[in-house]
Amino acid sequence: MRELTRGIIVMLVSCNLVFGAQAPAPKESQKSEAAAPFKPEQTDETKKAEPPKDKPFAEIVKDAQEIKGLFTLHRTEEKVYLEILPDQLEQTYLLSLTTDSGIGERGFFAADMTAQAPIVFHKLGKNIQVRLRNTRFTAEPDTPIERAVSRSFSDSVLGIAKIESLPHPDRKSVLIDLGTILLSDLPMLGYGLEATFRISYRFDPKNSVFGAVKAFPRNVELETVAHYATDRPPLPPLLPPGAPVPALPAPPRNLPDVRSMIFHFRYSLSGLPDSGYRPRLADDRVGHFFDQVEDYTDDRTYSTSKRYINRWRLEKQDPSSALSRPKQPIVFWLENTIPVEYRNSVREGILMWNKAFERIGFRDAIEVKQQPDDADWDSADVRYNTIRWFAGYPDPGFAQGPSRTNPMTGEIYDADIRFAESMTRFMRREASEQIAPVAAAWENSTPSPFVSPWSRNRVFAACDYAQGAVLEAAFVSDLLLARGMDPQGPEAESFIKEFLREIAAHEVGHTLGLRHNFRASTIHTFEQLQDTAITARDGLTGSVMDYIPTNIAAKGEKQGEYHQTTLGPYDYWAIA
Repeated sequence: MRELTRGIIVMLVSCNLVFGAQAPAPKESQKSEAAAPFKPEQTDETKKAEPPKDKPFAEIVKDAQEIKGLFTLHRTEEKVYLEILPDQLEQTYLLSLTTDSGIGERGFFAADMTAQAPIVFHKLGKNIQVRLRNTRFTAEPDTPIERAVSRSFSDSVLGIAKIESLPHPDRKSVLIDLGTILLSDLPMLGYGLEATFRISYRFDPKNSVFGAVKAFPRNVELETVAHYATDRPPLPPLLPPGAPVPALPAPPRNLPDVRSMIFHFRYSLSGLPDSGYRPRLADDRVGHFFDQVEDYTDDRTYSTSKRYINRWRLEKQDPSSALSRPKQPIVFWLENTIPVEYRNSVREGILMWNKAFERIGFRDAIEVKQQPDDADWDSADVRYNTIRWFAGYPDPGFAQGPSRTNPMTGEIYDADIRFAESMTRFMRREASEQIAPVAAAWENSTPSPFVSPWSRNRVFAACDYAQGAVLEAAFVSDLLLARGMDPQGPEAESFIKEFLREIAAHEVGHTLGLRHNFRASTIHTFEQLQDTAITARDGLTGSVMDYIPTNIAAKGEKQGEYHQTTLGPYDYWAIA
């Protein structure tokens, strides 16, 4: 019994120790040690990380090449920094994009001039935003309605870059890494590639770099070599026996490896044209391209829309003279890619427009120059208006004449025309290759649900004249060959050169701001079309901006001019 009682007491004492009964008081040394909170030993790894301090401006650019111009650039082996002065913040600049190289198919061709975007550099804390300005909605500056309009419509953010250094001690300028903005899929080309080929091509930053980087007083030219890739092209779906195979677009055919492709982009950052240009309102009786703004300055009219025609700024050197050279002529450069034997024909087509400008008092309003083979400038440079040759497979067979404008006034400041090299090879085709559905190329394509700021769909020149003209000229050449024309003889060569001259004049007309005129072909009777005295004066049609069919006489009848060799009456009127 005594043993049982002793066991119960031991158990109770143990329970009291476990469930919180008072234990014997510890010694003094034990007491102070137990009361102290646990403090792990401090090491370099466990110390609280401090935010990195901003580096001095000079430290960031100490090994960089300085390139001065509209903006100052600092280029190292791996990066390109843009220096932004305080007065360059919140100022509007025009950022334009040219796809300088392509893959030669499905619309992804070289020398593709796309639209321009008005941007501002906006400081946001320790970052710089590149904002795409919404210039469509406007009002008189510094008025109550202008403040209301600015709050009513949103800009967009194209990209953001952190400020890389402390401000420059004297200039107070800051640096941003341009690669964080431009070495990305800013043009949304990956979206276009996937929409076209249904393959998830993505921008690959690891294999993308800056190319040529140049700065000038009025513009900065930045080339990027952009790699787009996919890990694995998709496989067609597995289908039960006898099930119809779904129609899928073909993958790219012109690549050595379908998983990888390289594009050269040319970004041009330029200031707005000088002030002093007077916008001109569009008139529906004349076919000009235009830029439209919604002007809320006053409520005296129901509509807020204002449409400013696209045109170049021409000012006389001598305003008192009836015929004067312009202060700044419109200069077109023939790129060194144009075959030598065709350069004069293209030159003549461009200069054809000088006759219209002479009627309104400008002598030599347009000039044509030849790009040397060893030129140190690139045709995508926004300072140069160019005529360029490019290739594709299968043959694209078209020419295109877009231009860039100040979207707030309609003033044209840049133009680049491109010719497919296949336009001179129609004589070598067989008639069976010329049969195609009579439809515009875009009528059978799936519309895109989204259009990026630089999409070719934003460029006004939806012109398939040259594409149709190639097929028609090929048919006519077959007819002439059947009538005995030597395909390698002087008559065939003259036919091709006159054809190029007409196409050049048509596309240059677009870069002068003119739209198509599909009524112009009603000016002559069929008999008058073969009278060279009439057509040499007034043209085959009333405008080179018509879609002009090749003029071919019936067998045994007198043959007039095959192609338009001069401006039509409408062209003089529209330029005036």
